Amino acid sequence: MEEVVMQCKLDSFYSGKKILITGHTGFKGSWLLAWMMESGADVCGFSLAPSTEPNHFKLQNFSFKNHFGNINSEQAFKMVLDSFQPQIVFHLAAQSLVGYAYQNPVETVETNVLGTIKILQACRNCNSVKAFVCVTSDKVYRISDPPKNYSEEDELGGSEIYSASKSSAEILVSAFRKSFLHDSSLLVATVRAGNVIGGGDWSEDRLIPDLVRAAALGQKAIIRNPSHIRPWQHVLDALSGYLIVGQKLFEGDAAIAGAWNFGPVGEKEFSVDEIVKASAAQWKKIQLQYEGHGKQFGETRTLFIDSNKSVQQLKWKPVWSTLEGLEKTIGWYRGFYEEGKIITTQQLSEYITAARQKDLAWAS
Repeated sequence: MEEVVMQCKLDSFYSGKKILITGHTGFKGSWLLAWMMESGADVCGFSLAPSTEPNHFKLQNFSFKNHFGNINSEQAFKMVLDSFQPQIVFHLAAQSLVGYAYQNPVETVETNVLGTIKILQACRNCNSVKAFVCVTSDKVYRISDPPKNYSEEDELGGSEIYSASKSSAEILVSAFRKSFLHDSSLLVATVRAGNVIGGGDWSEDRLIPDLVRAAALGQKAIIRNPSHIRPWQHVLDALSGYLIVGQKLFEGDAAIAGAWNFGPVGEKEFSVDEIVKASAAQWKKIQLQYEGHGKQFGETRTLFIDSNKSVQQLKWKPVWSTLEGLEKTIGWYRGFYEEGKIITTQQLSEYITAARQKDLAWAS
């Protein structure tokens, strides 16, 4: 029997809205696509074809306006934009892997920087678009010594190509807003999430995908940087923040046109070692092999972001703790590998139910 997602206040807002998602075939993009489809939105996607096998996007088989293309192809994107006439654009298309950026720095910058400005310029020239949410990263900040919880007011930086490309996109979006949008009906915001986890991610060189791939093959997962600390959070917690921002921009709240952090709130910091051991405790097929320090790629050892601005001004809060989100994530993969189930819709319903139980404003 197909799971029915419990509706919430955000769903009521997005129902019937024309939503364009770039990067809808990626991990976060495919979860956002699922949420928007369940909300009753009129959705259009523009993205490269799925890059992994299996792939969360392909597993869901949604019926919507699907377009494969490169965001640097201005003519192809403009044709989709002109045809669909979206009201809200969520820009998630990106080169999102640190290691890949080391091997392909020009492509990374072309996608994350030039691609973003091309998409934004096209949306500026499309009268139907009232809200533009640009997804960047928690890695946009200049790392201090000692590390700290970085807020939206902290200096941007980038010690490696991926981070530099994302911080550059942030600077460009801010400059674009100040240069061209002061008298425009288009409102633009950037959103920065922590290390997002959830079922359906099979990207290379990511911790949870590496764990479950090895488990499915009966192999040990190689753990190289167990002491690294990241702001782990479930993908739905990040997306709920994106959707709140999108709604407020569409409603004309100019105060929202800025940068927003979404990460764990009021939790301890979790290391890679703690995450992998908690994962192994939930699925016995996960076996670990430690091999000291692996490729560093210039990454910081400790990263955490301050989400107080989002909590206070957007009334956003995480629904699931880090360990709850991890339990849901491993549960998704167990269902997939052991029973062939796709429980994305079920977990979306569980998430909305939990948000209602916490009396969060967007779910009431």
